[in-house]
Amino acid sequence: MIGLGSPVFGNSIFNNNFDFNLIDSEFLPSYIKNIPFVFTVLGIGLSTMLINCFGVSKHSVYTIKMTTLYRSFYTFLTQKWHSDQLVNEIIVVKSMVFGYRSTFQLIDKGNIEVFGPAGLSFNLQKISKNLTEFQSGFVSNYALFFTIMLVSILALLCSPFFYGLGFLIERDLILLFSYILFCLLI
Repeated sequence: MIGLGSPVFGNSIFNNNFDFNLIDSEFLPSYIKNIPFVFTVLGIGLSTMLINCFGVSKHSVYTIKMTTLYRSFYTFLTQKWHSDQLVNEIIVVKSMVFGYRSTFQLIDKGNIEVFGPAGLSFNLQKISKNLTEFQSGFVSNYALFFTIMLVSILALLCSPFFYGLGFLIERDLILLFSYILFCLLI
């Protein structure tokens, strides 16, 4: 019911058929499909022959296993030296903690918190709160603030630094803009 060519899953699972090699394995010849089975049967047969056909008694195998050379070799291979634990504690864990603290918390998470939506809204709230402190309700304070901004803009427009950028902006256009701004503000 469910298998190759069945429309059961329809559009629910996407398979890129150009890179999907499992379908190709369905149509392989049977001698290639049976290679794992053949090697399994050969391994079983060879081990059975080695045990039963060569006249090796269980007692001789036991005496070989009880020799000091064999036992020391066996214990050398089977005992744990805890070297993997030392490597994990000294190198791997410290590098993982360093990577977590430096790249994730400082760079990834920090940039998202500062430049992302939460950081942007927090900074805008802080800026608006700072701007509301200038608001006193007196017209003279507003006029002073307005005059300071106008003088700052005109000083910037007439500064030699700004004229040094004349290749980017026309000087006559800057003077015209500053004159219109000055006339509108007064």
